[in-house]
Amino acid sequence: MLRKLLFITLLVPILGTAQKFTDSQIKEMIETYKGLDRGPYKSINWFCEDGTIRDSKDPCPGDLEGIQHASYKPQVIELAQRNHIYFGEILASNEIWKFWDGNNNHSRLKQYQLQKFLENSDNGWIQEKSQFYRGAKQVEDEEEWGRKFYYTVLSSNEIVDRDFFLVRESLRDLPHDGDTNLSQEIRSLSKILAERNPAFMELRIKIHGNPEKEDTQAVENWLKEHEKKSRKKTLKNLSY
Repeated sequence: MLRKLLFITLLVPILGTAQKFTDSQIKEMIETYKGLDRGPYKSINWFCEDGTIRDSKDPCPGDLEGIQHASYKPQVIELAQRNHIYFGEILASNEIWKFWDGNNNHSRLKQYQLQKFLENSDNGWIQEKSQFYRGAKQVEDEEEWGRKFYYTVLSSNEIVDRDFFLVRESLRDLPHDGDTNLSQEIRSLSKILAERNPAFMELRIKIHGNPEKEDTQAVENWLKEHEKKSRKKTLKNLSY
């Protein structure tokens, strides 16, 4: 009996502590997700205010409000739980103070900033292909969440005094500007262009879900390339 009690005593903490992913396993995840069309995401879902999650084609019922965005692969969720490493953060899915992550030296906020840098400098990094996953993020919801984040965090004089530099630097990366008439027009025009020319669809998805200043140059490059192809096609037709 004593041996059984000792065995159970030793076993409980082992069962209650999930083993962390190793560095090599995490590197393998990154390389895998780079090549997947959905990257670290599983599917697009509706997230209702009552806590239920529904299929993308099955909106929240009745008067229940909800938002639509991607859900994470189970392995990505496990990585967050075991290693406190977060891939492909969707701001609208987060609780503000959990994202602020004060007890862990603001790790999640800093990870978000680091991943934004890697995405911009390394062709999307872990989201090399999933940056074109339509509906993964809704810019309106991300910006609304960003505004709530800053209203909440900046309401604390203690945080402003202690973490002013961190908050100021985060403004470069967290969307919070709001939906202007110009941004609405840009998304509308990109939608029309993609409908008329499916080759523009990837850029349209990027502009809708994660707009950045670099998109202006990307659109100009696309137009130049499209004009070249159009001229070649015209010349080919005239040669007959």
